[in-house]
Amino acid sequence: MKDKLLNWLNRALGQRKDIEILQDNQFCPADGIIKISDFFEMTPDPYDEIYIGPECEVLVGIGDRVTGGQLLAEIVTPGYIFELTTPCDAVIEEVYLINGQVVESGQELCKIREL
Repeated sequence: MKDKLLNWLNRALGQRKDIEILQDNQFCPADGIIKISDFFEMTPDPYDEIYIGPECEVLVGIGDRVTGGQLLAEIVTPGYIFELTTPCDAVIEEVYLINGQVVESGQELCKIREL
């Protein structure tokens, strides 16, 4: 009952549970580097308000074991939160960003080693 309540609450708040990627659908980048996707572009604010850029909240650390589909980081923009997940079961070897750091498309997030 507790798990059902927590899942309902997370969905109500707009938070999602990690999505499991089946073993057959997993892939690992050849160099092990996970990069911030190029799917978002930040445009200048038409109202000339001060905006530095999207910030990263890293949710993993060096040595953490992650499963395919597990949330690695969130990129926070004024109107949306982009979620970055791991493409395979792995161990985090290096983390290149810190919480609150302003990021750009294509920037390296972390290096993983496939299990």
